Amino acid sequence: MKIILRILYIVISVVVMAGCSEKNTREDYDISIISKDKVSLFKQENRLIKLQKEIKRKEDYGFLKEDYYDLKDKMFLKTTVVGKDALLAKIDKEALNIKLKEDNSEPYTFTHYKNKIYATTIFTDRFSIIEYDENFKEVNKKDIKKEGINVTNDIQVYKDNIYILGGNIDKNNRLRNLIWKFDMSYNLVDEIDLNYSQGAYMRFYIKDDVIYLTQNSQGLTEKNEPKGSNKLLKYNLNTKNTELITLNYAYPLNIYPDEDNLIIEHYSLYVPNYTWTILDTKNNKQKIIYFNDRPKNEDKPPFFNQDKMNYYFLFYDKLYVYDKKTLEEKVHNLSDFNITDANIIVTKTSE
Repeated sequence: MKIILRILYIVISVVVMAGCSEKNTREDYDISIISKDKVSLFKQENRLIKLQKEIKRKEDYGFLKEDYYDLKDKMFLKTTVVGKDALLAKIDKEALNIKLKEDNSEPYTFTHYKNKIYATTIFTDRFSIIEYDENFKEVNKKDIKKEGINVTNDIQVYKDNIYILGGNIDKNNRLRNLIWKFDMSYNLVDEIDLNYSQGAYMRFYIKDDVIYLTQNSQGLTEKNEPKGSNKLLKYNLNTKNTELITLNYAYPLNIYPDEDNLIIEHYSLYVPNYTWTILDTKNNKQKIIYFNDRPKNEDKPPFFNQDKMNYYFLFYDKLYVYDKKTLEEKVHNLSDFNITDANIIVTKTSE
């Protein structure tokens, strides 16, 4: 009996120690690049990057290059998994472990708020709001049925209210761009009609009671392609007043906050050189980043990320680093580090 108890004690101790070891792993890096077969860890010094370590990946799925949420110790984003379109994943920034959401639901868009994940899924006759904890366990869900065809383009939780940017096509084939405001019990509080039917508002960001929305298109071209808009809409939640900001380039798409700046990606299918706008929301001044050295007719946009010092634009073959204050550029060829098909970049000190 004593021998059995001793063996059991040893087994339990090994399991506990293994669990603690995995949990307490702290990788030493400034940035890491996840590619198809490995994770490459780098330290930065004097605008140079030095490879510290490589971790072999067990999986070969990729990650979508938009719609992610970056926190100080973790990162939530979508993956491309064989047989499934856009499952959520969580990256532990300390150990660089990747955890997948295991069920088959496909969040169309999602956000993070107070240690919870809020996502939408869309169907022909409805859309759903789903609440998960940070381990992807479903906490709550509600189906929202509205007349016509509805698409959810973006979601953000702001001051304990859920805001969903969507498009609605009614029975008369009329397009409306709307913002639905829900309380935290998913009761509809308000429906904001943006009074725009010539195209789509694709993404939004809320700060200081102002919603910033990218107006991506305005009508159709002769070839029935979306005609680009170069507007950013400001909607004041308190006064209901609106203001249109004219951007230097058309087709604004994804939008990323950086204190008083908004980093705006322009749709690379229609705007050459992967053009990005840095908009100062205090004075509407614009700075432009574009990549003239990329191959012509290439349409493989970069993954964008940032930390306190730099903006990072990760292409499959190169990493472009821009100093936030000066916009001085530094380009790193990833072939120098035996990296092919780079996918995303993780920064150790976000937020």
